[in-house]
Amino acid sequence: MGALAIVFVPDIVFAITNYLGENGSAGVYPVEVILTIIRWAAFPTGAALIGAAVVIQVLAPRSDEESQD
Repeated sequence: MGALAIVFVPDIVFAITNYLGENGSAGVYPVEVILTIIRWAAFPTGAALIGAAVVIQVLAPRSDEESQD
């Protein structure tokens, strides 16, 4: 979600400023705040999930079929 927010922020901001005209900055500020919160939450969450997956794979017990190969 955070990566998508980074990719689409310029398009979203441009669309809002075009829609609102000269007062576009009033509409852009709340969107920027929301997208910043998403970025701050999504990247650490994604990194934690990736780290957890690596730890689970390393510490998972091996089955008998895999150990014989």
